[in-house]
Amino acid sequence: GPSGKTQTLTLQEVTVMRVFAQASEHFATRRSLIEALGHDYLAYDEQRLEAMISRLRKKIAPLGDNPIKAAHGRGYVFTQTLKINCG
Repeated sequence: GPSGKTQTLTLQEVTVMRVFAQASEHFATRRSLIEALGHDYLAYDEQRLEAMISRLRKKIAPLGDNPIKAAHGRGYVFTQTLKINCG
């Protein structure tokens, strides 16, 4: 962020952020997130996804306004400009 704060993410969290970064208008369906994580959407417990999103929100919270919003029943949207720096 502009304040120079950084946050270390798990590989799964980075995968989720990549889906947001590549998605049109940063909107990601639950299915696209679950499949990006390498799981079968129909067999996956969506509460696991919600728990991961919750942890990700907590990590991002100190960096500014919480940018991950739930799009009710459809997925999630990342509401800020998203740049991923690798390395």
